[in-house]
Amino acid sequence: MVGHKTKKRAVHELFKSIKDDPELQTAHLFTEADRLAERMDDDFVLKYFIEPFARYHFYTTKVDGLGAAYEVLGKLSGKDVKVGQFFTPENVVSFMVKLADLSSTDKALDPACGTARFLTYAMEDMLIKASGANIDAQMATIKATQLYGTDDDLNVAKLAKMNMYIHGDGKTNIQDRDGLLLSEMDGTIDVILTNPPLGELTYTKDTYNEEFRLKHMEVIPRKNVTTDKLAKYEARLGELQSMETSPARQKSIQKLLSNIAECKFAIKNGTSVFVTTGNQMKGGALFLNATKHYLKPTRDASALPEWRGGKLLIILDEGVLNTDNYERVRQFVRKYFYIKAVISLSRDTFVPVSNTSTKTSILYAIKKEDTDATQQEPVFYAHAERVGINTKRRICPNDLMGPTGYDILSKFHVFNKAVLSSYDGLHFNPKKFNPHMQEHT
Repeated sequence: MVGHKTKKRAVHELFKSIKDDPELQTAHLFTEADRLAERMDDDFVLKYFIEPFARYHFYTTKVDGLGAAYEVLGKLSGKDVKVGQFFTPENVVSFMVKLADLSSTDKALDPACGTARFLTYAMEDMLIKASGANIDAQMATIKATQLYGTDDDLNVAKLAKMNMYIHGDGKTNIQDRDGLLLSEMDGTIDVILTNPPLGELTYTKDTYNEEFRLKHMEVIPRKNVTTDKLAKYEARLGELQSMETSPARQKSIQKLLSNIAECKFAIKNGTSVFVTTGNQMKGGALFLNATKHYLKPTRDASALPEWRGGKLLIILDEGVLNTDNYERVRQFVRKYFYIKAVISLSRDTFVPVSNTSTKTSILYAIKKEDTDATQQEPVFYAHAERVGINTKRRICPNDLMGPTGYDILSKFHVFNKAVLSSYDGLHFNPKKFNPHMQEHT
C-alpha cells in the first residue's frame, strides 16, 4: 500500500503541474476552482485511474496521450441520459458537417455543444478549405474566432474545451452557459450544428422571465388574456341585458360596454396582452427557437433566395416534427426557415453511445431573409436505418455516407443539383424539376 499511496499523491501533484502549464492556461482549460482533491478522493483515483492505466505502456505524443485521457474522462462524465443529453455518433456528426457545406470563413456555433464533436469536425472541415497566400493566418483565425460552443454543464463544457485543445485549438470559445441565452450572438452566426437535449426542459425557471418568454420563445404555448376578458365581458353583458333594467344594472352595463370596446380596440391594433402557459417543452423545440435569433438573415447575398440565410442542422425528437402538441413549432419553422432536408434516423442510432433508444431526425434548414416569403423548392426526405455502428458497437454499413453513390449524402447532392438547375433566373420552376430528377435517377 505504500506504493499505492505514493502513486495517489503523485496523481494529485501531476494534476497541479498540468493545471499550471502555461500552454494550458492560455487555452483556458482550467480555473482556480479546479482542484482534484475537491472532486474525487484517493480511492476513486486509485480505482478508476491508476489501476486501469497501470496495465498500459504509453509511447505516444502529447496529443495522443491527451486524447486517451479525454476518452476516459468522457466515459466517466456520466451525462444525464434522463433528459436525453447524449454523445452524438461520429458518423452522424461527420454527415451533418458535410451536409452543411461549410466555407472557411463561416462562423459556426453549437449552443448545446456537449463535448464539442460538431465543432471539432467543423474546424477540421474549415481548415481543409482554407487557401491562399495567407493560409496560416486563415487557419489561426478559424481556430481562434470562428468556432463557438456553450453547454450549461460545467464539467461537460470542460471536456469540450479539452477536446478542442486536443484538435489544435489553443484559444477555445467554449463557455459554461445556457445556450438559450446568447443574445450577444443574435444575427452573427453563419452555421449552427447541434444535437440539443431530447427530453423535456423547463422554461419557467427564473433565468427566463415572462418578458423573455413572450418575446424570444415564440414556440412555447401562450394565451390571449385580452380575448379571454372580452369573452367574459360579453357573456356577463348578455346576462345583464336579459334582466330587468335598474339604475345600478344600467351602470354595470355601461361599464361592461366600455371594457368590451377597450378589448376590441386592443385586438384590432395588435396590443392584446398575452401570457405564456405550461412549464416544459422538448429541448429540441426550445433550441430550434433560439437558433432563429443567432443565425444571420443573410449569409451569402449572391446565392439564390432560398440559400442566402444562415444554415441550421439540428437533431430533433420526431415528436417535434410529427405530433399535434408541436404544431406551433412546425409553424415557427415554416415561418422563419426554408426546409432543405429531413433525414429520419433509426431508433437505435444513439444506443451505442447512450444505451437509450429514441426516434430522431436531422433537420436541415436555411433562415429566411423575408418571413413573408413562401418556400418554392421541394424538400429532400430520406431514412437512415444504419449509421456505421450497430447496437452491439460493431461496424456495420452506413446509409448516411459511403463510396457507392447510393448513400444519403450522394443522393442529396444529386437532388440538390436538380433543384438548382430548375431555376429561371431567381425563380424556381417546378416544371423543370421532375425531368432533371428522372435524368439523375
